[in-house]
Amino acid sequence: MTFLKLDRIEEQRGSISARAMFLRFFSLAALVLLAGCAIRSDQGLLTPVAEGDPAGKRVSVLVATTRLRGEDPHSLTNGRSHLVDFQRVDLSIPRSHQLGNVETPSQGRVDPRRDFAALRNESVSEKGFLALAGQAASRGNGEVNIYVHGFNTTYEAAVLRLGQIIVDAGTTGTAIAFSWPSRGRFVDYLTDRESALFSRDRLEYLLRILARDKKIRSINILSHSMGAFLTMETLRQAKLRGDGEFGGKLNAVVLAAPDIDLDVFRTQLEVIGRRKRPTILLVANDDRALNFARFLSGDVDRLGAVEIDSPEAQAEIRRLGLIVIDMTSVRSSDPDGHNKFSSNPAVIRYIGDLIDQKNVPAATLKINADGNIIASDSR
Repeated sequence: MTFLKLDRIEEQRGSISARAMFLRFFSLAALVLLAGCAIRSDQGLLTPVAEGDPAGKRVSVLVATTRLRGEDPHSLTNGRSHLVDFQRVDLSIPRSHQLGNVETPSQGRVDPRRDFAALRNESVSEKGFLALAGQAASRGNGEVNIYVHGFNTTYEAAVLRLGQIIVDAGTTGTAIAFSWPSRGRFVDYLTDRESALFSRDRLEYLLRILARDKKIRSINILSHSMGAFLTMETLRQAKLRGDGEFGGKLNAVVLAAPDIDLDVFRTQLEVIGRRKRPTILLVANDDRALNFARFLSGDVDRLGAVEIDSPEAQAEIRRLGLIVIDMTSVRSSDPDGHNKFSSNPAVIRYIGDLIDQKNVPAATLKINADGNIIASDSR
């Protein structure tokens, strides 16, 4: 597989045999049935508790969302809102927390001694949201970190995942989850993709109102899976509107396991251009979720599962000024290998170091099974 190959030659497959068609249909049907069995509700996971684990940790997450509100004031639906809503969630992380995990109850109520628990979960106005973001930024280094979740993710899962990343990586600055209306179901891949596109203008709006705040000096984006597609589409349209760097405040853009068609990614970069600040890709060619996305997309390669060792791939990485981190060898508690980025705190910390540097050269790096980072090419 050639990374960002410019001229794709379509293979002449001929007619597909009846047996092959049956096998493809059976495989897809099995995945759908398995996914249906695995569906569970995350409602209640962010209902505030009286007190958290006294020996645990506390983190605060701000939320900007294009999800519709429902009857439960502590949960958001998977419906699409034409407005951006804002939320503040304070989390208690149990002392028994294991790196890379988001501890939640398999059944029953949240137990703060064992599980992530919400201490506060309340709606805030846009003005209140900006005040909280500015205050948090001014107490730190003026940095804002935005997390854009991927496909098959509920509102609760997005907030809890960001809380886990904050705690495990020891990150500083303001943490914001941009939660678009994923249905949180494996079988709704195509609907989720449309909901991601629906949310482009609202993500751009969030970036613009943050960039106007004088207390905020830099904005970093960490996007995962289909969220990376949403992020790149947003940055592309922002560039076409005349300011793709948001007044010079857009800093690092991290695309973790990006679910983006390779050819689409190239056209996005043609508009965005080579950025002065880091654009970091986290890839793994054993990512089963992206291999399934490739199947659904007509066997078109996904950016997050590319092979990067070929001379052509290395030349393209240097030309585009990208930093590509190959996580194929990383061990992960995720059986699909799609959340490796969040299960290895050393990777998040290393990305933090890259973000703090200036004039970072294009590079290809690999992480071995022990979590050690090896530079394989940098120039």
